[in-house]
Amino acid sequence: MRMTPLPRPTVSSWSIFRIVFAPVFLGCCRFQPERFGQHPFYFPIPKSAPLAKSVLSPSMQNWAMWLAGRLFLKSLKLPKNFTRAKRNKLKPPFHKQETPHTCAIACLRMILEMHGLPIAEDTLSERCGTTVYGTSADDLVKAASNLGLQARKEYATLDDIRNYLSKNIFPILFINLLVIDGYNSTHAVIAEEVAEKEIKISDPRRGERMIDLELFQYSWQRAKNIAIIVQKS
Repeated sequence: MRMTPLPRPTVSSWSIFRIVFAPVFLGCCRFQPERFGQHPFYFPIPKSAPLAKSVLSPSMQNWAMWLAGRLFLKSLKLPKNFTRAKRNKLKPPFHKQETPHTCAIACLRMILEMHGLPIAEDTLSERCGTTVYGTSADDLVKAASNLGLQARKEYATLDDIRNYLSKNIFPILFINLLVIDGYNSTHAVIAEEVAEKEIKISDPRRGERMIDLELFQYSWQRAKNIAIIVQKS
């Protein structure tokens, strides 16, 4: 009688992590509170853990933590409709606003340079008719259109912003700074990425920032949810 061979057992990534790597990881890593939060796969290990005083160099510890995180992510069974957020490879180069009232001009300058139109801030200010009170959304749209780009003003929603960012279109948003920075004034920023609870913006006054999403929505709503969309024709 011919015996049917048994199927070869398969070892999942999670099994490898539990059986092989986890003991090494727990034994060789040490608790470094000053590094907590700086690495997405850093797990603090109590000082009472076995061999808490690491026998590995700091660089080897970083590799161990990275590998542990990768193995853990591979072991997760994600739903079929789950999609990871794609980072935009293309984004506007940063330029700090040169005067207190040229935030919108600085945002437009960044968008134009991303599309291959580097223009100085003072030149754009003249084109837009900027005053000490700032620049209107309509003037921004007019200046961008005169330069051969497709530009429009919208009263957008957060879903609209997500949709534009997925197409590498970075909207210029007008917000009120009262609840964010304590200034009751309108400010212009560029949306770069929308996460579940935060939004990443390019602030011409302070650089790249992560702001609580609910707080940002309230600030944006106070400025009437205005968005300037600039893209190639």
